[in-house]
Amino acid sequence: MMLYPLNFINLTEETIFYDQSVINHRNIGQCVFHIQRNFDLSINVSKFDKFVLELKTIGQFDMNFYQQTSSPLSFRNCHGIFTKFIDGKLPNSLSIYDASRIFDSKEHYTMNRLYFHQKAEISSDTKTFLHVSPFYLDLHASYKKNNNVTIVPRNLELNSVTQETNDEITTSNLILEYQTYSKFRGIENLSNLYINFSLSKVPFLYIENLQVRNEKLKIHCLNIVSSEQLFVDDMVQNISIDVVCFNHSNVKDFQVVYISDHWQFDSKTRVFDLVLRDRGDHKCFAFEKRQPDPKSPSPKKNLTLFIVLPVSVIVLILLIVVLTFYVIKWHKKHSINSFMSAEISQTDVTQGLL
Repeated sequence: MMLYPLNFINLTEETIFYDQSVINHRNIGQCVFHIQRNFDLSINVSKFDKFVLELKTIGQFDMNFYQQTSSPLSFRNCHGIFTKFIDGKLPNSLSIYDASRIFDSKEHYTMNRLYFHQKAEISSDTKTFLHVSPFYLDLHASYKKNNNVTIVPRNLELNSVTQETNDEITTSNLILEYQTYSKFRGIENLSNLYINFSLSKVPFLYIENLQVRNEKLKIHCLNIVSSEQLFVDDMVQNISIDVVCFNHSNVKDFQVVYISDHWQFDSKTRVFDLVLRDRGDHKCFAFEKRQPDPKSPSPKKNLTLFIVLPVSVIVLILLIVVLTFYVIKWHKKHSINSFMSAEISQTDVTQGLL
């Protein structure tokens, strides 16, 4: 038994038995792997993590985890790895790279975050049904799994490197990052759709079969680039950008929430609307120029009212002041004229008596 302090377990292509030598010695990070043909190697990683490597054939070995590790675990170029997590004790973060194959026999696993990179594959033997429930599933590339493996993430995150996946995934929350461009066979039991977009980066996802929970879907449109703004709103007058398209769906009701630091993308004063459009053989959620609501004035009308109303009040006050001044002046002049007329009349009467 050998003890090694280890914060990050990283199995790279250097751990694969390439030649016919008796011992293949590789230093991976802080851990030294001594792999010998037909030789069992037990490694106790720190005080909490323990796994066993058993070399089966050249390039294939078993990895058995007996205690849950809080360290992230990464498989890189590890072809033909047979992995068993005893009692479902997965690491909090598991990354699979470069055509690594993870074969499991445990029925159910839960974990915090699962990454798939560059043609990763997760499998199970034909006798056992494998169920993996990560809190986050990040698809940084395409991945493969056999029919008796289900991956049910609570949150499914897609980004610019997510490739087409010929699989149906059950998830509650689907998150589209900027520049996502991918295709899925099916999404099931979806409740929330998060769309991150900007003026220059809009995601796109095509789903053959979109099934939502209770026939309702809540869509969150997120624009968190505070520096963005449209200087001329008319530039998007006839724009229509498809974001999520699908062939079949049970969506009968959807609610859209708009979140942004800028008024042109916020809920009340936004320039865009997310609408559902029929494209013939499929339907799409698309960003379009917002049509003014007759019950609520547009931002331009609000701005016009904000400017015109105070100006009108000021002009009215000035008119009242001028009119008042004119009335006072007229009244004063009229009083003087009346007084002078009375004096002249009195003088004429006096002279007539004399």
